[in-house]
Amino acid sequence: MNELKQQLIDKLGIDEAMADTAIQLVFSYAKDKLPENLRGPLDQISKGETPDMGDTAMNALKGFLG
Repeated sequence: MNELKQQLIDKLGIDEAMADTAIQLVFSYAKDKLPENLRGPLDQISKGETPDMGDTAMNALKGFLG
């Protein structure tokens, strides 16, 4: 997450608070679009945690996030 924040700061020239807001906006948007079973793991990822989930769900989430 820190790498994404730093890229936003460097490439867009925004401050840290705005980068945090942008990241939360993207996670909120993605959470609304994901199936219910992937929303909890996305919350964990947004907090910097590693979700405990099966390989199939993890691969689906990785594919969605790119």
